[in-house]
Amino acid sequence: MGVRIPLSRGAPVALLIIIALVGALGNTLAAGAQDTLADDIAAAEAELSAAQAELASTYQKFTAAQQRQQQATKAAADARAKADTARAESEAAAERVRQLQHKVDKFASASYRQGSTVGSVTAYLGSESPTDMLARASLLNAIGSEQLDVLDGMRKAMNERAAADKEAQAALRRATDNEAAAAKAKSDAEAAHRDAVAQKDSAQGAIDTLLAKKAALQAQAAQVTQAGAPAPAAPAPAGAPSVGSSGVVLPAQGTLTSTYGFRWGTVHYGIDIANSIGTPILSTMAGEVISSGPASGFGLWVRVRHDNGLITVYGHINESLVSVGQRVGAGQQIATMGNRGQSTGPHLHFEVHENGNKIDPLVWLRSHGVSI
Repeated sequence: MGVRIPLSRGAPVALLIIIALVGALGNTLAAGAQDTLADDIAAAEAELSAAQAELASTYQKFTAAQQRQQQATKAAADARAKADTARAESEAAAERVRQLQHKVDKFASASYRQGSTVGSVTAYLGSESPTDMLARASLLNAIGSEQLDVLDGMRKAMNERAAADKEAQAALRRATDNEAAAAKAKSDAEAAHRDAVAQKDSAQGAIDTLLAKKAALQAQAAQVTQAGAPAPAAPAPAGAPSVGSSGVVLPAQGTLTSTYGFRWGTVHYGIDIANSIGTPILSTMAGEVISSGPASGFGLWVRVRHDNGLITVYGHINESLVSVGQRVGAGQQIATMGNRGQSTGPHLHFEVHENGNKIDPLVWLRSHGVSI
């Protein structure tokens, strides 16, 4: 049998005091942790906002560079067309000279056989001063008005050829200058695009990290303040549209298969969301339908002009459920996903146009709190 050690009457009281002190200390630590977590979350949200602003800025620079490239390319094409026209005129003038020269040669041969002085042809063409012309005037008496007309025509044709050649050279120089400007603009556009992609990847990585950090901090805060904490919101049902904090709606559920930017030597001005044929396509915001039906390249499309002036494009659709002039709300189904037009599989091609410029839809969606 073991020996029992009796407790003093004050032991239970001391134990209660210790438990109370530990509880108070725990509450103090929890409160401090919550304050720290709140500061970290605020800092993370500020960094997230700055990253999104930087993304928008880089894509604006890319759009501007792309416009400069298009303008320079058009200028080069115009100059090249003018050079081609001048070259054609020069060749036509040269052909007229050849034809007139042939007539003069025939006339000279006939005059020689008839005993006339044919050197007048050379004399006329080679005159360099009025005195020289008068000295050779007697030679021209043997030449009839028809032959003079031929020689005048030859002189004019030669002048036309010289003028056309001069204009062709000037046009070619302009074309060369414009080609160089186009190449520079294209290089700037590509560099801006590469910078934008790098910024996008970097910022998106930062965003993902910050969001993960925010979720972790919130989870830690929830653990510290479990007592009385509100229950987490129920997850959205499967297939429910992704809605951002600003009310912007993801246009379709699916897999992001292609983004905005250079692709296969051209610029892809939208994003592609792949899913099965018949998947609902939703209007991202409230607005008015301005196009609904066939569209080159897209097969069928719907376009919506929204109340803020933006225009959204929904291409390769299987069926349109709206008509031009119809008013639609944010999240309202306007079409079903399809595989029409120049498409390699069922998907939605989604574009966003702002003030006539095609901006990156992915950046735009994420800047409005829509995840994809």
